[in-house]
Amino acid sequence: MIDVAIVIAARNEADNIGNVVRAARTWGSVIVVDNASTDGTADEAWAAGADVISHEQDTHIKQSYVDGFKRAARRFPFVVQMDAGKSHHPEEIRRLLMPLRAGIDMTIGSRFVAGSHLNNQGLRRRLLSVAGSALVRRRTGMPIRDLTSGFKAYRCELLQALDDDGVLDGLKARAHAFQFELTHAIWKRGATIWEVPITYTATGSSVDLRVIAEALRTLWLL
Repeated sequence: MIDVAIVIAARNEADNIGNVVRAARTWGSVIVVDNASTDGTADEAWAAGADVISHEQDTHIKQSYVDGFKRAARRFPFVVQMDAGKSHHPEEIRRLLMPLRAGIDMTIGSRFVAGSHLNNQGLRRRLLSVAGSALVRRRTGMPIRDLTSGFKAYRCELLQALDDDGVLDGLKARAHAFQFELTHAIWKRGATIWEVPITYTATGSSVDLRVIAEALRTLWLL
């Protein structure tokens, strides 16, 4: 689909990124933002057919997505963001796009709504995600169940407006708290946000104390 850009932030995902890019290209043009990988991730992404943005130094997940959004937003009507490590299933991109084509501004691939499925997610990881989303909802009032999801889709006119207003560059979080900080900025603008069920497969990524501390700081700022 030539009207969709799929932005994938990647760091040391050479073993996965080629297959992810090839599967995602069924649904649109793929932009991979390589965050200072040392294992040839950028080469594998390019060989699989992705447009690659390379960061020579670690700029963290927030900047990777912001740079990808900026490249995509003025060239495509819709942008999807997804994980590089096979947590998200490219065939479900269609599910995220359908509400956007009907006029919704943003969709969130949710792990916690009816119809969703979780694979290989241990109790600790699930409790952290559920508790984190609940805390953000309580603090901000956002009526969204999965606020830490990284599988989302946006109308590009929304991303362009956020960029023009300096919101994208002004986001404070650098790691996973970026997910709910950007959603909060979009929600405050009165944009329409829908959650759609997805299948989520947990991988070896970890959430350490630094990530949790940053999330709490970001939440306090909101």
